[in-house]
Amino acid sequence: MSGIHANGEWLEVDSHRLRFSEHGNPHAQPVLVIHGGPGSGTRGEALAPLDLSRCRVIAYDQRGAGQSRPGGELQHNTTQLLVEDMERLREHCGIERWLLFAGSWGATLALLYAQRFEHRVAGLVLRGTFLARRADIEWFFGPRGVARDFAQAYAAFSSLAGPVADGAALASAYAARLNDPDPAIVRDAAAAWLSWDRLIGTGKHNGEPAPSETQINAVRIAAHYAAHDFFLNGEGVPLTFESPPRMPLALVHGKHDRMCRPEASETLHVAWPGSILTPVDGGHLASDPPIEAALRAALDAMLAASPHIARRRLPSSDV
Repeated sequence: MSGIHANGEWLEVDSHRLRFSEHGNPHAQPVLVIHGGPGSGTRGEALAPLDLSRCRVIAYDQRGAGQSRPGGELQHNTTQLLVEDMERLREHCGIERWLLFAGSWGATLALLYAQRFEHRVAGLVLRGTFLARRADIEWFFGPRGVARDFAQAYAAFSSLAGPVADGAALASAYAARLNDPDPAIVRDAAAAWLSWDRLIGTGKHNGEPAPSETQINAVRIAAHYAAHDFFLNGEGVPLTFESPPRMPLALVHGKHDRMCRPEASETLHVAWPGSILTPVDGGHLASDPPIEAALRAALDAMLAASPHIARRRLPSSDV
């Protein structure tokens, strides 16, 4: 297809090297793809809903995630730094304003970035919104959240970390085990985490093979963030605005999403005037056919409504 290209580059930030890639039409609407996790890295299916003839897509791996280096590194790895990285990437790519396309934890970062750098955001398309509140941590890790649907599996998941009082304590216990000097303890903790994560995300519990180094890195980062309340003081993404947000927001959320409850998108929809919420008969994964179709429709509508943004490199002082 004419004008379609893809390449990969590196962006140096602090002690990290972020891997990013560009896809699609270099003269079309810039779109930043923000992966979930934390720590999961960008997956190929994340680009499936995007029309690459109409988008200049930038996809990247966050600090320590995916192909970024050092893999699994926790130093200089906080939510606030990840938001700053997005702005550095925009400057590096010479983009004036871009659409944000994100899901789950990626939606958390997209919202925080849009609040801090509003004039750099042309719009947001978010899937399975995660607001990173203490209540969301308790939902995933605590005994009174999604654990009530999978009592036996939760007993195995929580027992590995020993007696804990609540979900926050369980997340901290896993973070400690995933940084233990004994590789066997790390491997067992990562396998248990991945098994629980898969069950909540897909409803399937078929057991996991021995985790790879990449998977261990991803889980270590996820536990690091959960153990620190996602560096948002337990309050999550702030949803009070001095003035109503001016950029459009489209929300797609699976009605059967056990990972990130639909309540999060509903709460955001109420707080963000003019936002569009599309409940879908699906779960959490972007690869669910109904979710993917709804994302494609939301992106198409956003692209049709957004003015064309020409490619140009900004002066270093234009921030």
